[in-house]
Formats: sequence, structure tokens, C-alpha cells
Amino acid sequence: NDFNIQYHGIDDDEDYIYLSPYGNYDPNNLTENKVTRILKDNFLNSSIEDLVLTSSIPCQGQFTGVTIDKTNNYGYLSPYQKKVSNVDVDFGTVVRFSTQNYVSNSTNIKAIDLSLNYGDSTLHGFMGIKEYGEHIYLAPHKYSTFIRINKSRFDNTGTSSMTDISSIDLSGGLPSTSQYSGELNAYSGVVVDADYSYYSPQNN
Repeated sequence: NDFNIQYHGIDDDEDYIYLSPYGNYDPNNLTENKVTRILKDNFLNSSIEDLVLTSSIPCQGQFTGVTIDKTNNYGYLSPYQKKVSNVDVDFGTVVRFSTQNYVSNSTNIKAIDLSLNYGDSTLHGFMGIKEYGEHIYLAPHKYSTFIRINKSRFDNTGTSSMTDISSIDLSGGLPSTSQYSGELNAYSGVVVDADYSYYSPQNN
């Protein structure tokens, strides 16, 4: 497949390795963006499966990470950017897909456009994603908004409430001191434990 050429991000469950699509899409063809998984026990071309990202919300763009919720059998993708009229623009559509029913249809694939739903133009351009407990955490790269999303938000993509998300805008630096103003962005990944989330700096 000509579009199985470029990925950014990897995770696994008990049986499969999952790759996040980065350069595998055609902006003029809404059926080309694919998540790819490979069976661990049969690491051959014949064990490769592609999941086309079909949704009522277009999912054509570059994703920079994938995280697998092994308990609930879902995968999530972090959006980065996409092309519009051959120009790179910010992209903020987070995608959830089923790992149990790995079928390309709108029942198994859900998408949320963060900036459209929550009225915040900085909810784009993430570089990494991690699930933990009841939430999804995204690593900010283009902006300085740190966000987590309730997993239950994906069960009904037709409605939205500000209680679906928690976010912190650190564009002005650390609270109270303003230290590192304008520098708290360009992170490349996130890990989470029971108390905190941690972000790896790329070039900030």
C-alpha cells in the first residue's frame, strides 16, 4: 500500500503492536488514513492489519502518538497537523478506535474536534498521548495548553460540556511567578501515574 509509509508513535496490547499514522494520508481522499497493527506472535507481512479512520468528523491528518487502553479495548490518537490547499495547518481531532472490533466503521471509530467543541484555538498540535484511569492526557507541542479528556466523552460525540475536559494554559509561564513564560510548549511525550503527569521537552 503506497500510504503505509510513515508513522509517529507506537504502543501495544497483549497480542498486537499499534502504529500511529503520520504521513499515510491523502488530503483529497478521506478513506486513506490508517492505523496499522501487527500480530506479535507472527511478525510477518501477512499479520499486518490496517484500520481506515472513517468518522462523521474527517480524520485526515498527521497523528503523533497512540495509546492503548488494555482494560477497555480502545486505542487513542494524538492529532498534530494536516494539509489544507497544500498548506500545513493545526489539527485537533482526537480519535478513539476499538481494538476488539478492528473494523472501519463509525460505530468503532469516534472522533472529537477539541477546538470546535470547546472554543479554544490552542487545542491543536499535540505530540504524544497517554491513557490512565478515566482520562486521556495529551502533550502540547505547538501551544502551551495541557489537557486531559474524560474517556466517557467518546461514548457520545454528539454532545459536549466543559466538564469533559480539564486544561491548564501555561503560555504565560508558571502560576504566580510567570517563570518560563512562552517556553512551556514543544513537548514530545507524556507519562502518567496516580498523582501526576510528566512531559518530555523536545526543543523548549
